Amino acid sequence: KTPIPSSVLGYSLAALVMMIFFFIVVTDLPYLFETKPGISPIVSTFGLSVCTLGSTLAVLMFSRMYQKLKKWTVPVGLAVCAIGIFLLTFSEWGVLILVGLLIAGWGSGLLIALIVLATSNAVGDADSTAAVGVVNGAFSIGIFLSPFFQASLPRVFGAPQSIQFNFVLSGIVSALFALLSLAFILLRR
Repeated sequence: KTPIPSSVLGYSLAALVMMIFFFIVVTDLPYLFETKPGISPIVSTFGLSVCTLGSTLAVLMFSRMYQKLKKWTVPVGLAVCAIGIFLLTFSEWGVLILVGLLIAGWGSGLLIALIVLATSNAVGDADSTAAVGVVNGAFSIGIFLSPFFQASLPRVFGAPQSIQFNFVLSGIVSALFALLSLAFILLRR
């Protein structure tokens, strides 16, 4: 068997970091809803399902979207994640929160599909099972580490932070990575 290319480790790192920051949507969404007294129980009930629907739709439409976006896929996916996270964090209206969850899920689904595609392409004609397994492991480790990372943030800042802080941080990190990837694309021209 051929060894796994080093670029796969880069994709694994991207997968791990993405899940550390994005998975707050899954783990802390009920706590965010507690800070929004006017939110209907229906929004709480279907919130994660709408996020998953967005991710599923992005994966199902990935081929068509990738053909149109090409090199812009990463900044678009990250920007969409940031917009969705900011929308669900700051909105007090249930419909906008669900739209934010749908958008955030769509952005994450787009990025997950891209990472898996890039991993398979990095391996070439060799068996991609091991490489995709490494990246899937990184996704899972990121999911595992996300609550620990989010819970340790108050200690880093020396004072308890509101639940919105973690969501805002995730949105800011997504937006910063979107800008960095956009700058990288523009500078490579």
